[in-house]
Amino acid sequence: MPHAFDNLRQQARSLAEAGDPEAARALLEDAVAQGRAGLAEGDPELLETMRQLAGLHIAAGDPAAARRVLEEAAAASRGDADPLVVMLAFDLAVVAEELANRHVARRNFAKVAELGPAALGEDHWAVTRAREYLDAAAQPSPPLDPGPPIFGAPTSAPPAAPVSASPTSAAPAPLFAPPPVSPAPPIAPPPVSPAPLFAPPPVSPAPSFEAVPPLTSAPPSPARRNWMPAALGGVVGGIIVAVVVAVLVLRPGDEKPEQTAVAQPAPSQPAAAAPVASAGISALPQAPVVPSAAASTTAPPSPPVTTAPATTAPTPAKTTPPPATVRTRIVAPAANSRVSYPFDARFSVAPADVKSTDTVVALLICVAGRCYLDGKLDIIGNGAAPYTIYLGSTRPEGTGVTWRLRLDRLPKTKYADLISQRDAAIADGSWGDKGTPLSALNATPVSTLAVVKG
Repeated sequence: MPHAFDNLRQQARSLAEAGDPEAARALLEDAVAQGRAGLAEGDPELLETMRQLAGLHIAAGDPAAARRVLEEAAAASRGDADPLVVMLAFDLAVVAEELANRHVARRNFAKVAELGPAALGEDHWAVTRAREYLDAAAQPSPPLDPGPPIFGAPTSAPPAAPVSASPTSAAPAPLFAPPPVSPAPPIAPPPVSPAPLFAPPPVSPAPSFEAVPPLTSAPPSPARRNWMPAALGGVVGGIIVAVVVAVLVLRPGDEKPEQTAVAQPAPSQPAAAAPVASAGISALPQAPVVPSAAASTTAPPSPPVTTAPATTAPTPAKTTPPPATVRTRIVAPAANSRVSYPFDARFSVAPADVKSTDTVVALLICVAGRCYLDGKLDIIGNGAAPYTIYLGSTRPEGTGVTWRLRLDRLPKTKYADLISQRDAAIADGSWGDKGTPLSALNATPVSTLAVVKG
């Protein structure tokens, strides 16, 4: 019966790849029903068949049916360190997570993380996935934002900071105190422009007849009416006497005319010509006008500054390294490593194989000089899905023997013909002796890898 289970699983895989998953599921359901008697003994071939049946239920969008099959298989499994037991726990965890049963998912992922390193290997992808799930589940949820506090409500204050020894220091403000009300700023008087520090003294012009201030239109007060005419007359008379004396003293022909001192303006302001009172005054020698320091020391214009054009070093063009070439090959497990029964292989796929619609990448298992076509890689996105591989029909078969995995690029028509030949050989029991003809494969395999069955 173990050999029959292996043949039925390969037939179901072929039906699913040919586009008839309903027939594949019906075939495995019938096989499980007929072999249920061996469930009590924990027959590994029956359990593996149930695991493959659960996978078909998941592909059909029925995770509840997959969970029932997996729970029944897990309850009958034996040996915690067995790779099959660990993979059943992993499948149960994935289905439980899809059904939003977090408790069952966490319990089974914990089992995989605990037992997986010994059964599958420390770096097995199922162990890594379980650890990632448990690490994510252990992260605490971020606290909910309580929103802004109500002003005036008591809040727990943070630890008080050390207060300086100033006697006027006040108690610290609460953490969520309302904003203080700013007092209205005092109305400041308009600024008064200060007097300059070094203002020049006012220049008193020479007295003239026009220097008499005009009378304002407002009538003088009664107190001033009596003395104002006398004052005006005195001023006019004094001016006339001064002019006459100046004419007599400074008449033309004198050898040394006496010069009248003229008030000099401040250095910072040029002197203004005083109004003349008569022709005699106009003939007086004038004192030289001293220009201001600013006017006499005018700086020559600065020569234009010529700036040399900046020479910018050319920026070297950025060179983008060419992308690494992706080849179609087997990337896991490592070459010549010991593998369990079963184990998952992983691959990288070249862009040409990803886009191809005429060819497939076939996987073959070779031992003792024969190669056996097992299936093809499922292209997902830019890569291939992991592929579960069984070395031999039973667990003990071929233990300690070197097996070789092989990838071949085949036309779809040739691959379909080889699958038909394989199924016919499995049906008549000659598959183990025949295998796949090497003449139907590539002269050089696309990728090959040797492993030892542990």
